[in-house]
Amino acid sequence: MKKFRRFVVIFLAALLVLGMGTAVSAKGLQTSGPKSVKAEKEVKEFQTGRTTQARTVDNSIVPNQPLEFTSSRNVESVFFSGTVTLDGPELIVAANGMHDLYVNKIGEKTWEYSFYGDISDNFEHNTAKFTIQAHTIYSGGRPYDDVHTTAVSITHLVNVPFITETHLENINWDYNRSDNEFILTYDIRNVWSDGGEDEVFNFTEEVIGSEYYFYVEETDEQIPVPFAYRDFTFSDANFVWTYEKDSSTYSVKFDIIKTDTKGVQTTESKTREALTPGENALIEVTISDEFGEIKKSINIDVPLPPLPEIIEIRDVTDISLVLNEHGNGFRVIATYTIVYSDKSTETVTGEQLSGLIGDPRTAANNSTTRDYYIGGILHVVTVIHDTESNKFIATAVKKQP
Repeated sequence: MKKFRRFVVIFLAALLVLGMGTAVSAKGLQTSGPKSVKAEKEVKEFQTGRTTQARTVDNSIVPNQPLEFTSSRNVESVFFSGTVTLDGPELIVAANGMHDLYVNKIGEKTWEYSFYGDISDNFEHNTAKFTIQAHTIYSGGRPYDDVHTTAVSITHLVNVPFITETHLENINWDYNRSDNEFILTYDIRNVWSDGGEDEVFNFTEEVIGSEYYFYVEETDEQIPVPFAYRDFTFSDANFVWTYEKDSSTYSVKFDIIKTDTKGVQTTESKTREALTPGENALIEVTISDEFGEIKKSINIDVPLPPLPEIIEIRDVTDISLVLNEHGNGFRVIATYTIVYSDKSTETVTGEQLSGLIGDPRTAANNSTTRDYYIGGILHVVTVIHDTESNKFIATAVKKQP
């Protein structure tokens, strides 16, 4: 039994010596003398499992999008995808420094990639640039992330459409009188650099009536707020009545007070005619602006007709007398003008006054007198005989009370 144990120990020792000899031999191969190409390849394959390339390869990145293209309007990001064909254990793809791209191996040396590129972060002079870089790295015995093979990078130029012109169009106003509020509608039309159809936006705004302008930010313009009346009232002043004799009716003049959307008040005179005396008349008034009409009415009592005016004779003027000899005296023929109390006048021509006046030739002083009503007013008529010319002269003066 002791002999058998001694044999096992000797056998294990022999195996240990043989193993140590082999290790030394491999180490001596690596360090003694110049290395052969075959030995170098064997070592690298042992370390990485692949042959080191350490080179740059062109046309390895094949994008699915053109290198230069125009994006859609108002986009925040653009989708990119493609394939990379490179030798190496593991692929790293970056776009403008971003490394969180989707990468999926679809072949022995081929990967697919995709990502969304942010326009705003890479925008300059209406163009966004996205540079895609790719390389493979080691994943074996050499330090991880050492570059194996690099692809020549590609750059996408994305032309981002922009607005070249903005127009304010189709301005329209409506007005709500009860709330003193305007409703404004208008369109904003954008013209784009891509030459496509114009972009039109419709806007509706509420504008209080006291405002003078509405500011449109998109075009930096001010739209004047239109004029409108909010209300009107009848003035408290007395109505002024005028009686029309010809038609036996009244006309009345009165004022209304108009208030606009900004609180400014103006007075306007109104007149109504052909109102029947003594009636309760309905007076209707309408004012208007570009948004419609405001109608109001009021009931007023029309005065009774005035009492008839008594017209009196105030004076008699321009009296002219002619004498016609008749028997023992003369008839007096008068022409004169009557002035009435209403300032009207009436001319009477060739009126024969009642009664004869005596012959002055038979009277003392060659003069005779008599009272006559001329135009309803008592006058003293005097007839004088001028002996030198043998003519008769007649005059009339008002008789004093």
